[in-house]
Amino acid sequence: MIHNRYFRFKDIHITNRGDYVLTGVSNLETGSTTKRKVEYASSDGVVYRDILYNERAFEISGIIHAENSETMVRLKRKLITACSLKESVRIYYCNRENTYSAECYFDKLPTFGARKQWWLPFKLYVTIPGFYWQSGHLREFNLFQYKDDVTDTFTLPCVFTSLVNEAKIVNSGDVEAFPVFTIVCNATASGSAAIENLTTKKKLVLNYLPTVGEIITVDSYNQRITSNLAGNITGKITLDSEFFSLQTGENNLLCDAVGTYVKISFYENYLGV
Repeated sequence: MIHNRYFRFKDIHITNRGDYVLTGVSNLETGSTTKRKVEYASSDGVVYRDILYNERAFEISGIIHAENSETMVRLKRKLITACSLKESVRIYYCNRENTYSAECYFDKLPTFGARKQWWLPFKLYVTIPGFYWQSGHLREFNLFQYKDDVTDTFTLPCVFTSLVNEAKIVNSGDVEAFPVFTIVCNATASGSAAIENLTTKKKLVLNYLPTVGEIITVDSYNQRITSNLAGNITGKITLDSEFFSLQTGENNLLCDAVGTYVKISFYENYLGV
């Protein structure tokens, strides 16, 4: 048995005790990546995105534990139903220390071994289309930060802090991460909002003047920009804009959005967990 590790999807919990007992995992950290460019046209124009893609297939072995025949039949049926071949599900995995998740589908229905009293071995066949595991920890940072300006000597009147619009964001994952930017207009905006990754030399400029109280969400992975007031405003970006990702390691981001509050959030992606 694998102590302090578990898998979870839908209402199925495969752990070191309970109805579904985890006994082993194979091919969890194998596979390779292939980089390809996706190009497609939308109503807002042509959008380009580089992505890393390959499938990861692995197997989960376990044992159904039941106290009587009726319970055994119910638990077996429940597992088969949860492993539907018609839909994808999000599977969660804990490797003793951290929790990760990924969208997955089942290649085939569970197979079962020979029953021994009230123990029934089973095996699940799982494939992750996107290959990577996503960290269960959401990382959030403010792009506008207050800098401490206190010195040894000063004269009144003075300002002890100043607002800076450049932040160093670290992506500790194995591959690129796709951030979500939340832009909140909390004062009268004076121009377009621009966010630039100085490390990769890519930027996104939104040619749109928000109103006070408006919240704009920039989803880099799905390449979509929405406003709580105006709806889909993806078409408002400039022609030289890109929905950029965060490279592994340090990323220096520069934000130019007067009259707004800007937050970045993202999940890190890992090859092996």
